Amino acid sequence: MNITAELSLYPLMGDYVPTIQTYIDELNAIDELEVRTNALSTEVFGEYTLVMQTIQDLTYTVFCAEPAAVLVAKYVNRDRRDESQT
Repeated sequence: MNITAELSLYPLMGDYVPTIQTYIDELNAIDELEVRTNALSTEVFGEYTLVMQTIQDLTYTVFCAEPAAVLVAKYVNRDRRDESQT
């Protein structure tokens, strides 16, 4: 099953841009995922297990490295790529 995830990462520190950029770069490094970055969030499209495992792994890395961070995630149980382009 393909899903759509919409993510917003908020590292709670002054220099937050590198953490967010690294998270997005790591998402983009997975060829089987399509990643679209918007002004306030990042959309991830792909197979359920891969999307969920990738988000879990990357979030764990951020949570271990940063003193405080928030990840807001929304999941849709279908691929919304065609819908989000209109």
